Amino acid sequence: MYSRLATFKSKSGETPIPRFRYLESPASLRKCRHLFSLYFAVICNLRKNLRGADFLMDKPRKILLCCTGSVGCVKIPELVEILKTRMPNCAVEVVCTTNSLHFLSEWGKSFDGKLHKDEDQWTAWKKMGDPVLHIQLEKWADMMVLAPLDANTLAKVANGICDNLVTEIARAWDFASKKPVIFCPAMNTKMYDHPITSPQIQILKSWGFIQVAPIAKPLACGDVGMGGMAEVDTIANEVCKHFL
Repeated sequence: MYSRLATFKSKSGETPIPRFRYLESPASLRKCRHLFSLYFAVICNLRKNLRGADFLMDKPRKILLCCTGSVGCVKIPELVEILKTRMPNCAVEVVCTTNSLHFLSEWGKSFDGKLHKDEDQWTAWKKMGDPVLHIQLEKWADMMVLAPLDANTLAKVANGICDNLVTEIARAWDFASKKPVIFCPAMNTKMYDHPITSPQIQILKSWGFIQVAPIAKPLACGDVGMGGMAEVDTIANEVCKHFL
């Protein structure tokens, strides 16, 4: 990019001063622009990655994990562990429907975070002016993850029914805040293939909810087919992606 090194004498006539003569040919300019573009792209990508790493490692994120009555609940302890490993400063609070406690009640006794149940909605409220739990939890959360989302709760959320703590949080979700909602359907293949399921999923997606699609696998009932909750790594990847 530079021509020969030229020298000229200083005013005193004693000290040679080096000088570069730039080759201003079109080829040299194109090469310079290309190198600058590459350098700029590398720097931007590095800054983005560093910001993402800082975000995951240093800034606490609040995840509301809402569990419903599917056998996919047996994967929830592993999902919580993965999320806390990948985002050490994240706070995970779990909300359980009554049916999901069939799978999670024992784990809940050793869970080191908060686990909310339907009855907590009413024991926390005694009189006018007391905090309302489903509103408090919506305000607290940076993200809601509906996993597993069974057929019953999918139908309720899609139709605006709010008769338990999970569906009340979903109904009270602040769409203006742009806080992400991830949902992970989990149900028997015959239920998943029912003609009502796809329209209900599309309703949630039309609201901006993000689906982590179910997978085909051997199901708890012995059938093999579509409807099993996505692998926990897949769900965790989706959660982390929205915090970058």
